[in-house]
Amino acid sequence: MAREPHNSFDSNAIAVRCGGTQIGYLTGEIAEKFAADVDSGKLVLSGRVTNITGGTQDKPTLGVNIVLTRTQNP
Repeated sequence: MAREPHNSFDSNAIAVRCGGTQIGYLTGEIAEKFAADVDSGKLVLSGRVTNITGGTQDKPTLGVNIVLTRTQNP
């Protein structure tokens, strides 16, 4: 996960990365909840992909469902 505070669409944006490749963003609602704590270093977010969605004729784009893990820093 990587914060993008200068993202022109959402100043709370948090990019989701797998290896070195960006695969998307957290939803705006989730990013808003965690952005300030990630920026301050109080919180580190990581995630695990639980499901790949889409890739069908009706829904050709791919998406992922992830489970977030929050690690508090002292």
